[in-house]
Amino acid sequence: MAKVGEGDPRWIVADRADGTNVNGWHWSERDVSAWAKTYLTSRLSVLSFPGVDGDTVGDSTLTVKSVEGDAHLYNRKGNLKPVYDLKVSGQWRTAHTDAAARTSGTYAFELFDDDPHVTFTLDSSSAAVVAERDAARSAGTPAIRSVCREFIAALSAGADVAGAAGTPAVAPARSAAATLAALPPPPAFDDTAAVDLDAPPPDMVSVSVLLAARLGDVYGAFTDPGRVRAYTQRPAVVGGGVGSAWSIAAGSFETSGTVLEATPSTSLVLTWRLAAWPADTPDSRVALSMTDEDGKVRLSVSHTVIPSGQRGAIEAWWRGEVFRRIKVVFGWGDASFL
Repeated sequence: MAKVGEGDPRWIVADRADGTNVNGWHWSERDVSAWAKTYLTSRLSVLSFPGVDGDTVGDSTLTVKSVEGDAHLYNRKGNLKPVYDLKVSGQWRTAHTDAAARTSGTYAFELFDDDPHVTFTLDSSSAAVVAERDAARSAGTPAIRSVCREFIAALSAGADVAGAAGTPAVAPARSAAATLAALPPPPAFDDTAAVDLDAPPPDMVSVSVLLAARLGDVYGAFTDPGRVRAYTQRPAVVGGGVGSAWSIAAGSFETSGTVLEATPSTSLVLTWRLAAWPADTPDSRVALSMTDEDGKVRLSVSHTVIPSGQRGAIEAWWRGEVFRRIKVVFGWGDASFL
C-alpha cells in the first residue's frame, strides 16, 4: 500500500464521493450497436457511383435494408478496444429516368475488419443488367470499404461520445482499429487445386498464436462462460467438464460439441460442428494445447475431420473470431501478428 502522498497520481478515485471511474482507468464496457447501425445506414445511403462506361444518368445508388450484429467498446486503463461484428444488406439501383431501363439487385457484406468482401446480386440476368451489376460492384465496393474504414476510425475514437469523461480517445500512435486492419486475409482452399505435399491435408487446420497471458487465463478463454461471452458477445455454454455439451457463437459461426478431454491450464479436446452442417455430416475434432514459451503462452489448435472445401473458412474463423478477439479484448498481444 502506498503511503499518503506517494500514490500513483492516476489513483484519484478516493477523491470522489461517488467512486466514479475517473479517467477510464478501470475495465468498462459500452454497447454502441445502435450508434453503429445509425452511422452505417446514414453513410451508405448517400453513396452513388457511375453506371456502365461512366454513365452518370445511370448512376447506382444504395439503400440499406438491415444492419445486424453488435459493436462494443472496451476500456482498460484508459485504452479503448473496439470489437464489432456487423452484417449489412440492402439494395442497389440505377437511376435511369426510364423505369424500363433501370437495373437493381442486392448487396451484402459482413464487417469485422476494414476490407469486407462485398457481394452484389441481380434481379435479372440479361447481358445489359450484368454489365450494370459489374459496374456497380467495381465502383461500389471501394466506396463501401471507405465508409467501413471511416466507421472503424470513429468507433475507435469513442463512437458517439468521443473524448467524453471515462471514454478517452485512442492514442494516436496505434489504434486497435489499425491493429485489426493489419490482420492478413483469411486463407482460401480450393479442392480442385494441385496438391502441395507440404500443405496440411484438406480436412485439417493447424494454427497457433503466442499470447501475453497466463496458462490458466488462456484455458479459461474456452472454459469460463464469462470470458467466452466477453470476446464473442454472444451466449455461451462452456465449462461443464468431460462428457458435457458446449456451444459458442462467434462471428457468423454457431458451433457446438462435446468435451472429450480436459486438463486445466494444459489442453482441451472437443468434438466440433457448425449448426449449418447437414445432420449426416460427421463431427470434426478440435485439440487445444497451451504451453509456456519464454513467459508467454503458445496456444495451438489442431482441427481435423473438416468437410470438403471448408478448411479456409474454418482457419479464418480461428484466426479472426477467436485469436484476434481474445488478443484485443483481453490485451494479450498485437492482433496484427497471427
